[in-house]
Amino acid sequence: MGLCSADGNVTYRGSNVAARAPYPNPDYRSGVSNPCALDDAEVGTALLWSALAVGVLGLIEPKVWGNGDSALLEILQNKTMLLGIVSVLACRLVATTFCVGTGTVGGVFTPTLFAGAALGLATGRLLHSPEPSILAICGMGLLMAAVTHAPFMAALMAVELTGQWHLLPIILPCNLLASFIARTISRESLYAIASSEPAQ
Repeated sequence: MGLCSADGNVTYRGSNVAARAPYPNPDYRSGVSNPCALDDAEVGTALLWSALAVGVLGLIEPKVWGNGDSALLEILQNKTMLLGIVSVLACRLVATTFCVGTGTVGGVFTPTLFAGAALGLATGRLLHSPEPSILAICGMGLLMAAVTHAPFMAALMAVELTGQWHLLPIILPCNLLASFIARTISRESLYAIASSEPAQ
């Protein structure tokens, strides 16, 4: 699960970086502006296309709307079938990529929690686990640890949100592994990549 979370972190980060590439963010490492920077009209057009894409995705899958807390709650209550989990996960990942990529107001924190929980629950369903919600909680913590490079925070967040404190001894070492693998792949967390501000 730790390896999958780290790999998911790379895929998730890669899609967000690819979406952001042509938008006006200065290259804060070199101090040089992005040669592909867009003017205000082009940024407005990018935001319009992003809103259109998210709107279409919302018509296909209404759980795309909002920050994902209601979809996350439904996932953790184990009320969704495998096809529904995959559908919501795919639509939310695409919507988050569009939003982060165009600089739309929003975040990646709750979508990351949702993606981890959905991946864990889907894994539990595929493995015919008697308690797939346990894997959903573990997946939530693992992906958050890989994305933020903060394994202790992610472990505490996963058990605090769900009240499943007995899972902490299992989640914590897995989070450390996921964070280690993610740091090996990239020194920066998703927040450093998704923000135009330099990481300190």
